[in-house]
Formats: sequence, C-alpha cells, structure tokens
Amino acid sequence: MVCNKKHIANPIPWEDWKCPKCESVDDFACWDIEDMECEYEHPDDYASCIKCGYGASLGTITKNYWKKKNIKWIKCPHCNGTGQVSGE
Repeated sequence: MVCNKKHIANPIPWEDWKCPKCESVDDFACWDIEDMECEYEHPDDYASCIKCGYGASLGTITKNYWKKKNIKWIKCPHCNGTGQVSGE
C-alpha cells in the first residue's frame, strides 16, 4: 500500500518515546485513525497519555522533542534532502 500523507522526517527515537508531561512509557500511545496500514509517523497523527491525560499531534510532540534536545534539522545544501548528489 502506498501512503500519500506527509511523513515525519526525523521521528523521535524509539528508546526516547515517552509522555512529554509525565514521562510515562507504557501509557503513552500514538493513534493514526485515518490510515492504520502505514508504518511511518504523520504530523497529524495524535498521541495521548492515559496516565496524565496529555495529548497532542505528533508534529507538535516531535518538534518540541528536538527543540528540547537543542537540535535543528536542516536540509543538506548539496543534495537538498534527497540523499543523492548530482554527478556534476
């Protein structure tokens, strides 16, 4: 199956996946209501914590995670994010 939705380019590493508010691991889950077949994360997917009630879009959670880590992702000036450099 082909997913036409936008995917998160730099998702949160699996070992750091936890609720940003209460830091619960087991009670924090992501919900993709529209497309359960796609294995990638989408900015409009929703994650919520059963323990504390926190919930937000994955786009927001991911952006805040990298901001807290003080990492800013930029596109490669040579390949423009494609992963391939022209032979010129």
